[in-house]
Amino acid sequence: MTVEIDNWLTAVRLRRLPEVLAAIRTHPPPGVPEQRVNRVVWNRCDGPFDEVAGLVEVLLGAGLLECRGGLTRLTARGRQVATQDHQQGERLLARSLIDAGYFRNQSRRLLASGEFTASGALACKRSSAISVAAQLTGALRRWREVILDSHLRVPAALVDQLLATWALQPIPRFRSEGLRHEVGDRAEAYSYRLEQERTGDPSRVQWVALDDNSLGYDIRNVGTSPERYIEVKGSQGGEVRFFLSSNEWEVGHALGDAYEIHFWGGISPTCPRPEEYRALREAGYPLIFRSLGDSVASAVLVVTPSQYLVTAAAPTSLPT
Repeated sequence: MTVEIDNWLTAVRLRRLPEVLAAIRTHPPPGVPEQRVNRVVWNRCDGPFDEVAGLVEVLLGAGLLECRGGLTRLTARGRQVATQDHQQGERLLARSLIDAGYFRNQSRRLLASGEFTASGALACKRSSAISVAAQLTGALRRWREVILDSHLRVPAALVDQLLATWALQPIPRFRSEGLRHEVGDRAEAYSYRLEQERTGDPSRVQWVALDDNSLGYDIRNVGTSPERYIEVKGSQGGEVRFFLSSNEWEVGHALGDAYEIHFWGGISPTCPRPEEYRALREAGYPLIFRSLGDSVASAVLVVTPSQYLVTAAAPTSLPT
């Protein structure tokens, strides 16, 4: 089971992040030796020692710290946050965390729980916002335009940042947990962003595979009539070639015309996601195959069995 970093980033830990930056910034140049960084940070910011490594890793993931030549030091962006964040209401740090993809799951849940006004602003009941996105709600309150009374009210410009930025960022994870398959994650993110752009109310688009990957589809769009269920496939090559699980096969046939497959080809794990998304859209991706049964029957898709489940027709006795 993976740990969601946005949930790990409690208000107390968020308040410790500037102290981590300050500890490394004030250490004599050219930087802190990697083997000593946790001790140097802990001497400055106190708190539980076993949390220090996680705080450092968060700042590395946000691009505010870098490790080079065995030394940990601030990046140019990190120095800006360390010296100017307080004067700007701590928004620089919050923006860096959001841009890096932190709070992405909370962003998704917040957008799904709220309602959009005609201007594109988001209004979500206070209790719902705190329930599904406590840490993100705290971070957003650093913007003067954000109001928290009976509702959390987020202006349209900031909503656009949440929609566009987090959806196209990789899922931040602790290095000890490993990385989700990059190509598949990118493909799902691109289809999710595409559906948001096509739907008047982005909260009607649900990236369900982030919570449950056993449904037989990755994205559900309840903003269309009828609802659409989208299974996403990605490849580094351009040839349309992918595998369907037995569950995806059965669900695809059961949902009929409401089920479709998005295929994204030519994905590069090293290309910046927003740039790649624009390039793939210009190239005509995704290729969309609607109604799995019809696509197979009309030979638009050719299916080749790759494995077989074998069981005994009747109970048999084991040899002695």
